[in-house]
Amino acid sequence: VVLDGGIAMYRYVDEGNYFEYVGGTNDLAAMTVTAEITKPGQYVLAVDSCAPALSALELSDYRATPTVTAYIDDLSGLDVSKFVFKLDGTVKVDGKNIAQHFNSEAGLFTYTVTTPLAEGQHTMSFTLADTTGNTETYEYTFYVDLTVPVVSDVTVEGCTNEGSVVEIRAQVSDENLSGVYAMLSRKLTDGSW
Repeated sequence: VVLDGGIAMYRYVDEGNYFEYVGGTNDLAAMTVTAEITKPGQYVLAVDSCAPALSALELSDYRATPTVTAYIDDLSGLDVSKFVFKLDGTVKVDGKNIAQHFNSEAGLFTYTVTTPLAEGQHTMSFTLADTTGNTETYEYTFYVDLTVPVVSDVTVEGCTNEGSVVEIRAQVSDENLSGVYAMLSRKLTDGSW
C-alpha cells in the first residue's frame, strides 16, 4: 500500500463500538502524522480509501413537494465544502448552505422541495467527498404522481344500524398505476367519523 497522505488518526469510542475521525497532518518525507489529541483513549493510524456512504434514502411522499431524507456515513468525516445535492440537474444544496440541511451529529440530510414539481419522472443526485479525498456520486430517479384515482360504481350493501356489517364496493382506477389505497373509517354514534 502506498501512503499518499490519506493516512489519518482515529480514536476508538467504546460506547458506540466505532472509530472516530481525529485527522492529522501528514509529512510523508519524515513519515509522520501529527494530530491534536484532546481525549484519552486508544488511537490508531489508518488509511480511509472508502467514499462516504449514502443510506436509508426516503421521500416523504410522491407528491409535488416531498421531503428527501438520507443518512451519510464516512469514517474520515464528510467534507461539506464539496457536498452537492441536485434535483433535476439543478444544485439545491452545496457547501454554502448545507448547514441548513445536514445534522452532522446524526449524519442526517433533509431537504424539502419548495417549488412544486410537475407530474412525471425526476432525478436527484448526491456528490459526497470525505476529508481524505474519497468521492462518490449517487443518482436516483423517482416519479411524482399528481393524478387523483377515479372512484366509480360505489355500492353499499347490508344494514346501516350501529354494530352491523356493511359491505362497500367500488371500482377504482389510477391513470399512473402508482397504487391505489383504501382508507376506511367507522361512523360513530355521535355522527362523527
